[in-house]
Amino acid sequence: MRSSADDPFVPSIGEIYLVRTEIMLLPDPKERRPAVVIERPAGPVGRVHVVTRTTDTTRKGVAHPPTPALGLQSAGVFWRYTSTEAASWTPRNCRLLGILDPLTLRRILERFT
Repeated sequence: MRSSADDPFVPSIGEIYLVRTEIMLLPDPKERRPAVVIERPAGPVGRVHVVTRTTDTTRKGVAHPPTPALGLQSAGVFWRYTSTEAASWTPRNCRLLGILDPLTLRRILERFT
């Protein structure tokens, strides 16, 4: 039976979600990973583009300090650009953690768009 957890929604740019990686275009060894939205479709059809965050601070990307308010306890790096079908962007697959600070978002947008 379908529930509201299966209803797609369109996220906003700058929102950080804990995303089930199986919905992403690129494979990922983790089951879920924090990701910031950097591009979104106008409606329910299209792709949601994100940059994922890792705690492997040796990766090249945009450094990000621990941010407990977002549930991010360790320093990390926004490093991997990927996307998913907007139809897969559902509450079951994507849990909102909060809004990324404007300075880090600007750095991510400059690097990845």
